[in-house]
Amino acid sequence: MDRAVATTELAPLGEPLRVERPPPRPVAPPGNADACVAWLTLKIPDLAEAQAAAMRAVEGATRASDVIVRIRTLISKGVPQKTKVDINGVIEDTLTLTKEQVTRNNVSLSLQLDTDAPQVMGDRIQLQQVILNLVSNAVEAMANVSGRDRILEIRSQREQDHGIRVSVQDVGVGISEELIPRLFEPFFTTRARGIGMGLAISRSIVEAHGGRLWVESRLNQGTVFQLTLPETEDVDT
Repeated sequence: MDRAVATTELAPLGEPLRVERPPPRPVAPPGNADACVAWLTLKIPDLAEAQAAAMRAVEGATRASDVIVRIRTLISKGVPQKTKVDINGVIEDTLTLTKEQVTRNNVSLSLQLDTDAPQVMGDRIQLQQVILNLVSNAVEAMANVSGRDRILEIRSQREQDHGIRVSVQDVGVGISEELIPRLFEPFFTTRARGIGMGLAISRSIVEAHGGRLWVESRLNQGTVFQLTLPETEDVDT
């Protein structure tokens, strides 16, 4: 479907979507599916490795399905599935999902997590999707960096007003000052293959959890996305 046509058919974030067809069924991550086939087609098939790859593919497909359900709930103003969430755990789980992307792009990880960080009341899958989007964007932002180390820095820290702050910082090419106000607009993107919905949805998720998401950037010096969330006892449930 042409993007211009799709844009006119989508309702603004926060308003119910008019869905005329069921969402596509998630496909198992190709890396795991391909690995499963490869192990099975060896002269002497390695059934244990094939089974492990197949299980990872199933887990990936299930996770993708959960993300779709949660995002549809957010957009249609449904009730999110909120529980007590350890943000540090969400970050660590997300880094497991992005490990291959980080390694493939020769990115070094600097992880500084506050062990005293409070829990928040939220939808774990939605919050993980936010972190996943920020990490993936940061890695892509450093794809063309040369002459210096590609460092992805992720921090969590307790806020003085009883909340938690998470920052995701890269050393990429940065974002020009005039583009920053548009970054969270639906369908606006600075990436060649982007569709411009990741940051818009991420901000909606964070705000639905009573928090805030913003960005600071300097050309040729990198970008940092920061989000704050209130801790469990401060969230109105």
